[in-house]
Amino acid sequence: MYRARHLGAPRTRQGRRTSAVGRGAECGATEALAWLAFVTETAVDYARATLDFSTLDRTPFLHLDCFYVCKAWRSRAIGRRLWQLARDHAVQLRFRPRQWQTPDWNEAAIRFCRRLGATARAKQRFTPDLGAGPAAAS
Repeated sequence: MYRARHLGAPRTRQGRRTSAVGRGAECGATEALAWLAFVTETAVDYARATLDFSTLDRTPFLHLDCFYVCKAWRSRAIGRRLWQLARDHAVQLRFRPRQWQTPDWNEAAIRFCRRLGATARAKQRFTPDLGAGPAAAS
């Protein structure tokens, strides 16, 4: 038996759910969302996303930050279904562009993304060495 659970919009101290749309769209702050797929009582897939804001596109978006399907459960449409749940959540929030990334060496993930109809966009990712450079020399 397959079921998915959405873990998002954390509760306030009073026990009420917070507004993901308000915080994401108003100030660009991120909020973590997660979807887990279970077969019986075993988690076999998960997706994690944040609500973010693109300055270049001038619009909020759902950034699919992590997406993983256990090897034994790949090619069974579980990943596609979980992706659809994340996509539906973005549509419900009216977050039109949805973005995610995968390392260039992960050919299986790249094929999966292309099967979903996604278009690759070239991008360079930089990570600064905080112990080097002009600030470190002074």
